[in-house]
Amino acid sequence: MRLPSEPTVRVGSRRRSLWILGALAGLVVLILLVQGLSSFSVNELWFHWAGVGEVWSAVESTKVVLGAVFVALAFLLCYVSLLLVDKIAPRAMFMAPDTELVRRYQAVAGPHALALRISVSLFIGLVLGVGASSQWQHWMLFEHSVPFGRTDPLFGLDDSFFVFRLPFLSFLVGWLLVALFVVLLVSVAGHFLNGAIRFQSSSRIEPRALAHLSLLLGAMALVRAWGYYFVDRYRLDLSGNGVVQGGSYTDVKVRLPAMTLLAVVSLAAFAVLVFNAYQRSLVLPVVAVGLWALLAFVLGVIYPALVQAFKVTPAQSSLERPYIKDNIRATQYAMGINQVTSRNFPANEDLTPDVLTRYSSTLGDAQLWDPSFVKNAFDKLQDIWSYFNLTNLAVDRYRIDGKLTPVDIAVRELNSGGAAGHTWVNTHLQYTHGYGAVVSPSNAVSSTAGEPNFALGGLPPVSTQGLPNLTQPDVYFAPGESGYAVVDTKQAEVDYQDQSSGASRNSHYAGSGGVPIGSFFSRLAFAVDLKDFNLFISNQITPKSRIITLPDIRSRVQKALPFLRVDENPYPVIDNGRIEWMVDAYTTTTSFPYAEPAPVGELPVNSALSATYNYVRDAVKV
Repeated sequence: MRLPSEPTVRVGSRRRSLWILGALAGLVVLILLVQGLSSFSVNELWFHWAGVGEVWSAVESTKVVLGAVFVALAFLLCYVSLLLVDKIAPRAMFMAPDTELVRRYQAVAGPHALALRISVSLFIGLVLGVGASSQWQHWMLFEHSVPFGRTDPLFGLDDSFFVFRLPFLSFLVGWLLVALFVVLLVSVAGHFLNGAIRFQSSSRIEPRALAHLSLLLGAMALVRAWGYYFVDRYRLDLSGNGVVQGGSYTDVKVRLPAMTLLAVVSLAAFAVLVFNAYQRSLVLPVVAVGLWALLAFVLGVIYPALVQAFKVTPAQSSLERPYIKDNIRATQYAMGINQVTSRNFPANEDLTPDVLTRYSSTLGDAQLWDPSFVKNAFDKLQDIWSYFNLTNLAVDRYRIDGKLTPVDIAVRELNSGGAAGHTWVNTHLQYTHGYGAVVSPSNAVSSTAGEPNFALGGLPPVSTQGLPNLTQPDVYFAPGESGYAVVDTKQAEVDYQDQSSGASRNSHYAGSGGVPIGSFFSRLAFAVDLKDFNLFISNQITPKSRIITLPDIRSRVQKALPFLRVDENPYPVIDNGRIEWMVDAYTTTTSFPYAEPAPVGELPVNSALSATYNYVRDAVKV
C-alpha cells in the first residue's frame, strides 16, 4: 500500500523545493531592487542639494539613452536574423546523427519559437548594448563639439574632429563589427539547430542559409570599409609608430594609401558577398574573406614594416624631419606653451650692500618655514586635541600688518578616530567637524622661542598681526575626510574643549550643506545605501536634520564634475572670515593630433595628471 504513494511524496517534496528556491530568488531580487533604488535616490538627492543636479541629470539620461539605443539595435539585428533563420529552415529532415539532435530540439523548442527568438535576442541585446552606456562621455563630446580654430597637418581638419568626434566613431565601428559577428555566430547555431547546416555524414548547407550568412558577412565588410576610410585613416594623426607621436613617414606614405586601398577591397568584398546572396556559392565568401584577410596582413603589417626597416630607419633624421616639426608645434599648442618666448637677462655676481638694500623687499619674502618640513612642528603646536588633525600646509599670501606676506596655512580638520569612545552617536552626531585654521608668516619667527609666528591659531581661533578674525570656523569639509555626519540633530555637536577646564564648547549646524534627512523615505534610502540601520531608527534625528556624505574635498568635486581631472591638493583660502576650499580641475585628452604624450612617470600615483594625456588645460577653478 505504501509503494504507490512514494511518487506523490517525491512530487510534493519537489514542489516545496521549487517554492523555496523561488522565494529565495524573489528575496534576492527584492534586496537588489531596494539597494538599486536607494543608491539612485541618494545620488539624485546628493547632486540636487550640492547644486549640480543638472550634471547628474545630463549624465544619467545620456547613459540611459545610449544603453537603450544600443540594446534596441542589437536586439533588432539578432531578432531579424533569427526570424530569417526560422523562415528558411528546411521542410524535411534527412536521417543522420546530427539531424536526430535537430529533431529533438524542434520537438521541444518548435512550439515556443517566438518566445525563444525574443529571449535570445533580448539576452544578446543586453550583453552587447548595456556596456554602451559607459561611452556617455565620448557621446557628449561628440554632441557638443566646438572648433579649436586650428587644423591638423595631414588632413586639414579642425583639431576638434579628433578630440570630440573620432573617439565615439571608433567605438561605433568596433561595436558594430562585434555585434554583427555575434549575430553571425548565433545565426549559424540557429541554422544548425533548424537543420539547414549539417556537419556530419553528408555535410551540406541550405542555399538560402548560405545567402543569409553571406549578407551578414557583407554587412561586416561594409562596416569595415567605413572604418578604414573614416576612422582608421584619421587615427594615423594619433599614431605612435614613428619616432614621435602623430603620422610618421611610413604612416603617411605607406599606411594611408594602404588603408584607402583596403577600404576599396572591403567594398569589393561587400559587393561580392551581396551578389552571393543570389549566386549562393560557398566559394565566393571564402575567396572574398580570404583575399581581404591576406591583403590586410600584407598591406597593413608586412609592407609598412619592410619600409620602416629598410628605408626609414637608415635615413630617419631626414625623412622624419617634417613630421617631427609638426609634432613639436602640436605639442607646444596642446600643452599651452606655444606662446613662450626666450629673453636674456644680465647676471651680476657682485653682492654688495647696495644690491642687498635695493632688493631687500624681495629677499625679505624668502621662506624660512618650508611646508614640506615644518608640518610636524605645526602639528605639535596647534593640533591641541586628539580628535583634530591639521591638513597639509599650503602656501599663500595674506596682508599681515598691512603688508602682503607669504604665509603657511592649514585647516584643523576632524580626526574621528581620536574622539573619546566610538559609539554611533559620538562618531556621527557629536564629533562632526573640525574647527578653525592656522596661519603663520613663512618668512618670520616668534621673538621668544624661534617658533612659527602664528597670525591665526589656537582654540578658539585668535587673529593677530592685523589678520581678520575667523567668523565661521566650523570645518565640515576637508581633504581626506571620510564617513558621514548627521547635523542639526537633538544631539549638540562638539566644537572643541577648553584647554584649561576641559569643558566642551558645543553648537548646532546652521549651514545649508548636506542633504535633508528628516523625511521617512530619505532616512530609509540613506540607511539602505550606507548599510546603517541607525539612520532609520534613531530618535535624535529631527525634521530639520541634514546628512553630510562624501566630505572629502577632492572626491566631492570629482563626483560633481566627473568629466574633469581634479587636482590632488585642494588649498584653503580665508575670505571674509570664512574658510573656502579652492580646487584646480583640468581638461585633458589623449586624442589631440600629432601631440606628444606628457611624461608623467615622475608624478605621484594619486596626481590628477598621472594618467596618459597629450593635451591639458588648467581650465576650471572650483
